[in-house]
Amino acid sequence: DMVPEFFGSTSHFLAPLLGVAIATALGWRGPYIVLAIPTFAFGIFFYIMMGRNASLNKTVQKTSHQVENLEMKRPGRVRHLASLITLSTFTQSVVFSVISFIPLYLFDHFGISEEGSGAFIAIYFSTGLWASAFGGYLSDRFGRIRMIITVCLLAGVLLYLLNFTPFGVAMGAMMLLIGTAGAVRMPVTESYIINNTSEKRRSTILGIYFFSGTGAGSILTPLVGYIIDSTGFSTCFTAASISIVVVALICWYFLRDSRDQIVLVR
Repeated sequence: DMVPEFFGSTSHFLAPLLGVAIATALGWRGPYIVLAIPTFAFGIFFYIMMGRNASLNKTVQKTSHQVENLEMKRPGRVRHLASLITLSTFTQSVVFSVISFIPLYLFDHFGISEEGSGAFIAIYFSTGLWASAFGGYLSDRFGRIRMIITVCLLAGVLLYLLNFTPFGVAMGAMMLLIGTAGAVRMPVTESYIINNTSEKRRSTILGIYFFSGTGAGSILTPLVGYIIDSTGFSTCFTAASISIVVVALICWYFLRDSRDQIVLVR
């Protein structure tokens, strides 16, 4: 689970830097044109490779259905799964919606240049290069539920502290911490889903998880923008923080009796 997160986070880290550099050299239309070329080429390559792998994956290694069925029937499984997905996707959507406006916040409140504000966001995404693996290690030691609740509560607190964070090293550290919370949360959530859903439902549940994260984010982002225009960044940071903490505490209540264990099949 950590490998896809690493490469996905690498693209998020490099894209702002490349986009700003291309925009500086070619104008604001440049990034859309230049970055579209490798994206289109990769799409063709990925389509061809997936076609080849489909024929090779016809002989899939079977897991022990008897052990899996016992695990899938344990009491409270659906409640635990729904609560965890709700907490993880809600936190992701709120954090990403707020982070999307950080360049504007730096530009308006600290007078940072447009290029510097755009590149600064790369600090947030850089955490995926190492924090995903670190989060996986911690979840193996302390449990997935504990890790997800901890990082979601931490993300809520950090968003509130943005109100008092000066620009410079402190703001860079804040972006690093918020990014770390997100990078830890993603692979741990996906690992929990994979290990707590049946083979027949696994792709469906993962699809719901990814759709919820992106769909809710697309709805919340304009709402966050409206709050910023109406009441300012401070109210936005505070409201986002409170909402995450409240949802985390509610989901924590429904997850309190989760066994949070991995069933190893040999």
